[in-house]
Amino acid sequence: IRDRQYPERVAMRDDHGEICYAALADRVQRIALALQQQGVKRGDRVAVLTTPRADGYTVFLALNAMGAIWLGINPVYQYPEMKYVVDDATPVALVFLSEFQGRQYVDEARQLMTDCPSLANAWCLDRDLGDYVSLDTMVTTTLSGTEVVPSDSACDREDVAMIVYTSGSTGEPKGCMLPNKAMAFRAFTQWQQFRVTDYPRVYCPLPLNHVGGMQMVAGATLFAGGTVNFQEKFDPASVGEIVARGEVNFMVLFPTMYQLIMDHPAFDPEDWRSLECINFSGGVISRALLGRLSELGAGHVCTCFGSTETCIGVIFSEPDLDLDTLAISVGKPIRDDARVLNENGEPCGVGEIGEFQVRRDFCMLGYFNRPEATSAAFTEDGWLKTGDLV
Repeated sequence: IRDRQYPERVAMRDDHGEICYAALADRVQRIALALQQQGVKRGDRVAVLTTPRADGYTVFLALNAMGAIWLGINPVYQYPEMKYVVDDATPVALVFLSEFQGRQYVDEARQLMTDCPSLANAWCLDRDLGDYVSLDTMVTTTLSGTEVVPSDSACDREDVAMIVYTSGSTGEPKGCMLPNKAMAFRAFTQWQQFRVTDYPRVYCPLPLNHVGGMQMVAGATLFAGGTVNFQEKFDPASVGEIVARGEVNFMVLFPTMYQLIMDHPAFDPEDWRSLECINFSGGVISRALLGRLSELGAGHVCTCFGSTETCIGVIFSEPDLDLDTLAISVGKPIRDDARVLNENGEPCGVGEIGEFQVRRDFCMLGYFNRPEATSAAFTEDGWLKTGDLV
């Protein structure tokens, strides 16, 4: 849809170049068709080892277009972590970055192909190798140029779009199955709450195996017809330049990242004049840092609260909330899909601590291949038990 509305608008850019919506739509279709002809089917998982970069996210869009499922692998993972995710999610193919900042991933990709029987194919994301061709080469050699998308290949709103693994703080990491309908609803809601006067232009250094980078930043921005400025590794010295050059108007980072940026000698408030909305999530923020953020750009600082299982933001801070309140709160419900219950399962009163729960309509479908854990994650009356106390 966006390629017809804004064909020449930049959809994504990074240090390797940029791509507009029209070109992105064509590339997504070609990759999807080629993957289908290579045997990837609707519902199959495909593991992708990539930094935050445009060609990596394009693979997600191609998988989604054909109803296949993205399985992100963080390039900072050590081999046992990679193997755990692949063994657990049983993807049929692997797409991998050849190297980043001196670390070579080719041998680890070869080892995964040897150790993990579900993997039938592998392609290198960025270049041709001796035994693995690049994704572009695979597409070129697979397609004749006359193919059409099969009528039964399009994704459905109920389909799982991606599997995102939790940190494993309560045991082994589990794969959250996030459906298209949840991603679309949360993205739509986000841009109702985080309004910008023009289309959103964001900065994204967050990893693409995590719901923050995949959904809250990149996914929601493309949903709204915006521009994603990817950075493969967070570098506090270069953020201001990226913001200024890309006229970034929406920013979402962790509080510690903002602190590193503002404490760096390269920080210049003039670089941040285009910002209309600054969001902080994922950690406690100091009142002093909030004050400094409120002096940047339009001065609108906000927060939201959600989790991997909720497909990111569920509750949002009110516009122009005073900074003292903002420093100690995470937002308020915007519809009747959030509640706080005490240990007896009763609604909490003001000032009482209880578990934050979310109606399951636009949350994960469950944990991949873990029916018991899925059942335990939801209440009998259909609410997700987040485990977070508020």
